[in-house]
Amino acid sequence: MELLSFSTDRLTLRHWRDALAHPARRDQLERDILPILTPKVLDHLPPSLQTRQTPSAINHWVTKRAQESDVYTISDRTKDQLIGLLILAAPELADHIHLGYLLDEPPRGDWAMPVKYYRAWLYSSPIKRFN
Repeated sequence: MELLSFSTDRLTLRHWRDALAHPARRDQLERDILPILTPKVLDHLPPSLQTRQTPSAINHWVTKRAQESDVYTISDRTKDQLIGLLILAAPELADHIHLGYLLDEPPRGDWAMPVKYYRAWLYSSPIKRFN
């Protein structure tokens, strides 16, 4: 289930597929993700989504997420800086989607807006149950 990218005055959400397809862009994305995936940010996630803050661990984490989810980068347009990820995961043969987000620790701006937008889009989709 893929949603188109969108931007506001402050934020841009974009599927990470294009970045993963180019080695130099993927390397940069992984470097940008590294400081976001802190123990505090990952604390509430299940063990399968935990990772260490090392380049090789982040590379493995990105590969796993790309295999099982649609992932969108959330960037601050005013600083041209990655501030988080939005993850849509549909378990195989399931009638629901998991909506998750990993946001850099404050101060980074209004994070509720992208989550509200995606929730509205998901609720308008044929999938009617969310976890």
